[in-house]
Amino acid sequence: MTTPFDQGEFDFDAQGTDENWKNWQRQNAERKRAFENRWGVILGKHVIITLKDFAKPSVGLLHFEERKNPQGKLEPVFRIGNVTFVADDIISIVQE
Repeated sequence: MTTPFDQGEFDFDAQGTDENWKNWQRQNAERKRAFENRWGVILGKHVIITLKDFAKPSVGLLHFEERKNPQGKLEPVFRIGNVTFVADDIISIVQE
C-alpha cells in the first residue's frame, strides 16, 4: 500500500545535538520526494498543471488530502485553487 507524504513527528523534548533535527529534515525530504515521484506531482512549489477535460492550465500551489477510492483504498486527491482532481487527471505539470 502506498502511503501519502507525511512530515512525520519531531520530538522537541529529546535531549542531544542538532543531529536529530538534521535527520528529521533529511527523512522528511526523502519521504516528500518519494511521494512526488510516486504520484508525478510537485508539492510546496507553484506549478502550472494541465488537466484532462480543462481547456486552460491551472496555476498555483498544489495541495493534497487522502480519500478512499471506490475500491476502498486511500489515495491522494489534489487541489489547485478550487479545482480538485486525482493523479490520473494530470496531463502535465511543471514548476512555475
